[in-house]
Amino acid sequence: MLKAQGSGHIVNVASLAGLVHPAGMGSYNAVKAAVVAFTETCGHELAGFGIKASVVCPSYFRTNLMDSMQGRDEAIGAVITGLVEKSKVTADDIAVAVLAGMDAGDDVIVPDEAARQAYFLKWADRSAYDDVMRHQAARLEGMS
Repeated sequence: MLKAQGSGHIVNVASLAGLVHPAGMGSYNAVKAAVVAFTETCGHELAGFGIKASVVCPSYFRTNLMDSMQGRDEAIGAVITGLVEKSKVTADDIAVAVLAGMDAGDDVIVPDEAARQAYFLKWADRSAYDDVMRHQAARLEGMS
């Protein structure tokens, strides 16, 4: 349908975990990174048809994410639950940022400040990013 009309915009929702890869979340990180890669591929393949593709990569915001979490690592579950519950970012905030990102033509929409800071750190100072990720990994190891 989008090809036939010669325009459109596909928006996939990944997570900051698709761009920044914290410890204790290997399988989640991999799946979200796949969504980022898939969206980028779609954008390349469909550009000639006037179709855009964007991926949304928010950090923690208030959702029912933890209701569907599976796994046996209670420590990581507790950490993530705390981050979700403490977040002041709402689904409405994310939606507003997604629409703004689409209007701006962003391929990757990083809709909240915490996500932007983490993503920027990875690219601006890889050594500092690696130190932060290793510190988080050590803290998780100490919780188990």
